[in-house]
Amino acid sequence: MEITTVGIDLAKSIFQVHAVNAAGQVVVRKSLRRAQVVPFFAKLSRCLVGMEACGTSHHWARELMKLGHDVRLMPPAYVKPYVKRGKTDANDAAAICEAVTRPSMRFVPVKSTEQQAALALHRTRDLLVKQRTQLVNMIRGLLAEFGIEMARGLRHALELAARLSAGDAAEVPPLAQRVVTGLADQIGAVQIQLTRLEKELLAWHRDSDLSQRLATIPGVGIVSATALAASVSEPERFRSGRQFAASLGLTPLQNCSGGKERLGRILRMGDRYLRRLLVVGMTSLIRRAKATPTSVDPRLPALLQRKPVRVVTVAAANRTARVAWAILRQLLRALGHAGLISALRTVDQSLRCQATTHAKGNRQSRNSPDVTSTAMTSRCSMIAARGTVSMGRDQDRCSTQPLCRSKLDGSRAHSTGVRTKVGLSRTGHMALGHAVRAPQPTSRSASSRHASRAACASTSSERSALTPARRSPISIALSTSRSCADASWR
Repeated sequence: MEITTVGIDLAKSIFQVHAVNAAGQVVVRKSLRRAQVVPFFAKLSRCLVGMEACGTSHHWARELMKLGHDVRLMPPAYVKPYVKRGKTDANDAAAICEAVTRPSMRFVPVKSTEQQAALALHRTRDLLVKQRTQLVNMIRGLLAEFGIEMARGLRHALELAARLSAGDAAEVPPLAQRVVTGLADQIGAVQIQLTRLEKELLAWHRDSDLSQRLATIPGVGIVSATALAASVSEPERFRSGRQFAASLGLTPLQNCSGGKERLGRILRMGDRYLRRLLVVGMTSLIRRAKATPTSVDPRLPALLQRKPVRVVTVAAANRTARVAWAILRQLLRALGHAGLISALRTVDQSLRCQATTHAKGNRQSRNSPDVTSTAMTSRCSMIAARGTVSMGRDQDRCSTQPLCRSKLDGSRAHSTGVRTKVGLSRTGHMALGHAVRAPQPTSRSASSRHASRAACASTSSERSALTPARRSPISIALSTSRSCADASWR
């Protein structure tokens, strides 16, 4: 019998497979070694493969999708009700095979390697921040034993450690000073690593139009925007922004029966990392609303007068999640037509090759039949260079119109002269194109350009001369530390 559905229980070394046919009869029930998984599925015809969403599930999903199978990931909590009596690998694989065929089952989108690389940056940064907090609390506890009270904040801890290493605290014994200095050096090393990771995140953020649009939401910074862009790859799986906010655990727990609604505490299920970033960002926004109420949405200060601060924070995080879902759906739906752009670029490249071959073969004959291809090449080059392909509601209708100011965030193009990749055309439809570097003014003479380059070189040499050859980890951490209340990195 031909296999139609396969459930696989993932592990490190031993994988359990449960396969059934179209009639639901068990065809294969066996365990596989890690090296036997890909050859086993390579022999099968295209079928539905189900697996639980776990640490290695995205890798195996990509591998099996290369073989032509329809792979679907499911949350383990949704698979557990289908497990029969007894917790074994065989029962788990059978439950996965049964759950993947349910029409009401909710699936997890498969992440790409680029998305997982960006999320690896976030996970590593989160771990380093926790280690830095542990080290600061350790220093605070040790100094409290000698009657020294340290103010809150990373900078205060590093400044106090610098004083101890310089010998300014006579009330602390020399042995304790060396211990605290060693802990402060570890904080400096962690801070240097954090600075490198944040530079990587900033570079990824600048390359992602989706992340840049998400960063325009009040209370959403670079870290939150990149995390949302890397985590949510298929927002169309959610019917509304309310459902997306509920998937992050930003809604109250329902306990309704007999027609009575009883709302409990906040659910706190789903991706806790995204939920924490949104709540922290809204906490910073509410802090700003208390200081300068005119700088935020007027509904936020009015809500603070009626409700507690933490309730307003979670409510604002819920609303921000809905706005983020709307932006994600709008931009990813527009970027779905990028295949047309790549097709135009392919035609442009092929026509350029034909024009180049013709120019080399017969440069003198301008009235040859290939002049048409040359004209078409110039036209396609202009389209690809300007990036002004505007898609209407009908995908078959395409027109070339210049990009105007984006109305999604109300901001103009960056001061560096780079146009945004997604904008609104004059007709109001979404315009797609690649980022184009605006031409810089060329009115300066060659002598002025050489003079400016020489001035920049002298300035850089002076800076390098003033920079000390060696710096302690504490001083480096003091120069690179960022306040935890900085909302731009939330």
